[in-house]
Amino acid sequence: MIQLSTFNCGKGDDELSHSSITTHQSPIVLAGDVVLEHISEIQRTLEQAIRDAEGTEVALECSGIGALDSAGAALLDALKEFAQAHAK
Repeated sequence: MIQLSTFNCGKGDDELSHSSITTHQSPIVLAGDVVLEHISEIQRTLEQAIRDAEGTEVALECSGIGALDSAGAALLDALKEFAQAHAK
């Protein structure tokens, strides 16, 4: 089972988040901006969700992505390999 882990990245409480990840359900929902500024935290959160989903199929829903730069695209590509390496 995928455990609850939500990451919201924004500049302050009064502003909307730039990106979010919801991993308490399948598929894992990735929305907002997947850009260099937030890439480290996004990567840690998604890798942990993949580890937590051990032995189950993991789907990543990306239709809510608003902005994707080259760092974000590279991360999504790397996550595919990460998931395959952790598949049982």
